[in-house]
Parts: sequence; structure tokens; C-alpha cells
Amino acid sequence: MHINEALFQIGLLHGYYLQALYEERSSEHMSKAASETEKAKNSRRIKKEILDYLSENARKYPWTSIDDCIPELISMLTEKAKNTREFTINPDTIRANIKKWARSSSKSESDREFQEQLAELFYPA
Repeated sequence: MHINEALFQIGLLHGYYLQALYEERSSEHMSKAASETEKAKNSRRIKKEILDYLSENARKYPWTSIDDCIPELISMLTEKAKNTREFTINPDTIRANIKKWARSSSKSESDREFQEQLAELFYPA
């Protein structure tokens, strides 16, 4: 084998390696993006369920903030997720997520809308 042919083969192998690496990372990125989209859809659905539940039950319970009703929300969401299978819920993380969504420092538009609707429920004008 001549030196030029050997260099060509090395270059070709390197090209195949780079292509395989790119395809692997590309599919990982696509799968991560799909997962993030699913998470966002799931959290929007959960926020809607929370707001619906709070607006239906606000007069029944003496809640003054979102923290007061988290146990009831977790119970309701767990039951609804089990019955409808329209969304998934992890009871271990939902408490932290509800608090995060309700914080005013969140930059998410969905979180800001959630905060505005919570304010209307807990502090009506």
C-alpha cells in the first residue's frame, strides 16, 4: 500500500467515524427535544387540572395560598392520572413543581399565566 492510499483510507475512516458520531448525537438531541416537549405538555395539563380543582373547591376549603392545598392537589392529581392516563405524575416531585410554578421568579410564560390565575383565585379583586 502506498502512503497516499494509506492516508486516504485513514481520512475515509475518520470521516465515517465523524458521521456516526454526528448521527448518534443528532438522535440523542431529537429524543431529548421530544422528551422536553412531552414534559412541557404534561406540566401544562397538570397546571390546568390544578386550576380547575382550585376554582371548583375554593369556597369549600379555607385555603389562603397554594401551600395550604398541596396535599389535596397531589391526591387529586394522582387519582386523575391513574384514572384518565392523559398525563403522568410523580408524587415525589409534584410538590416541588407546584411551588416552582407558583414562584414569581419563574421566566416561563406558562408559569406566569399559572401565577396570574392563582392570584385571581386566592386574592380576588
